[in-house]
Amino acid sequence: MDTDLHAIIYVSSLTEVIDVELAQQSILKNREYNQRNNITALVVFAHGNILAMMEGPKELIYAKYKENMSGHHHGFLKLYDKPIPNRYFKNYPLAVKVLGMAKWRSLDDFQEPAHVDIFQQCLVLDVPPMKVLKDFVKNNV
Repeated sequence: MDTDLHAIIYVSSLTEVIDVELAQQSILKNREYNQRNNITALVVFAHGNILAMMEGPKELIYAKYKENMSGHHHGFLKLYDKPIPNRYFKNYPLAVKVLGMAKWRSLDDFQEPAHVDIFQQCLVLDVPPMKVLKDFVKNNV
């Protein structure tokens, strides 16, 4: 296990409804940042609630977490903050899943059948980070 590989999972709520274009710009900006900084991530948008999971070097994801706290959301609650044995979203600098927000459906990276399978496989993994994800999805569909 790479002891420097760490994950933070947190939930928050949007402070205001933002349009799809602004959300897309933010996603692209964050993907570029994550790619440059060896961070992989998943963000789930569900009815104004957000679950974010970041994986990577501890000091980098802590810095990104702190930066995210000053964005378009509030009510941060950290659910997971521990080393992980491997990346669960290794091919995604920032993967996006949208639940129940029809106007944002175009932002969802898990619409193609192969990608739907990837997301579903994560939900059945019996490891603490994926249990947190599964609980959030179950409570927000």
